[in-house]
Amino acid sequence: MHPANKPRKITSWDVIGAQLGHFRKTAHLTQPALAERLCVHEDTIGSIEQGRRPLKMDLAEQLDELLDTKGVLAVAVSREPDVQGGRPSRHYAAAWGDLGRRRKQPGRPGPG
Repeated sequence: MHPANKPRKITSWDVIGAQLGHFRKTAHLTQPALAERLCVHEDTIGSIEQGRRPLKMDLAEQLDELLDTKGVLAVAVSREPDVQGGRPSRHYAAAWGDLGRRRKQPGRPGPG
């Protein structure tokens, strides 16, 4: 297969970016609106969501607070091999599951 036709490998940064996009849309924010609130360029948000740019811990923490994601993005970044030497992702999965349970509680608006 020619290198130009080879499918791109999905990385954990792609997954983290997809989650950021999901959380942003759930909060009814556009990329430009989110970027403005964080004082970053909208291209930064787009690049992170597309997995082209890694999410840095300080920005992950700001996003978790702004999007009310209970630390999911910070946990994901902390478990990224480039950040912490490749620790297991079970903590990330636990945080993700905890977020889902919290959002389904009566009286709290859920996603979508």
